Amino acid sequence: MTSCLCLWVFVRIQSNKKMRQLTALDFIHLFIVTNMLANYLNTPPNILGLIYAIAFWAVLIYLLEFLTRKRKGRKIIYGQSSPLIHNGNINIKEFKKNNLEMEQLRILLREQGVYSLFDVKHAILEIDGSLTVVKKEDPNLSALLVDEGEIIEEQLHRIDQNKEWLRKELSKKGYDNVNDLYCVEWSKRNGFYIKSMSEKTKG
Repeated sequence: MTSCLCLWVFVRIQSNKKMRQLTALDFIHLFIVTNMLANYLNTPPNILGLIYAIAFWAVLIYLLEFLTRKRKGRKIIYGQSSPLIHNGNINIKEFKKNNLEMEQLRILLREQGVYSLFDVKHAILEIDGSLTVVKKEDPNLSALLVDEGEIIEEQLHRIDQNKEWLRKELSKKGYDNVNDLYCVEWSKRNGFYIKSMSEKTKG
């Protein structure tokens, strides 16, 4: 009964994530919870101690989740995506940083129906281990340019633009202060999707 309760707590906390979205930190949570259960089953019963341990770890998980609500906190705790290919150019530094071999990348590309590096404009290794691929001349190219009032420069680089261009385009649409924007997405096909902190969405 206790073991079921422990697993339910972990699953409930992570209920908004799919398995593929779980990070290394999430697996550490799971490992520690299961380790608690193993110790409980292999030692004389100490229900009170187990409850204290679960309560402590649950509070710690919630604190980490709170920190990751901000982009800077997510970077520190979960890391960030790695641009393996940018504008058709392979980033060898990122390959070495992620201990990735070229054939591993080619396998990931083939899983998405891409069979040649010539067809790849951008390839980004996400923090969950998945690969985001943008093909050359892809009409579905999109990028999150602003997240909770913060301009994401690496996303601007993906679409070969800069902060000045972004501020100018936002000003044309009546948004002069980036800090007031919750999110801004740009796509090659549809242009800007803008959501401010207080106003309704404008396209």
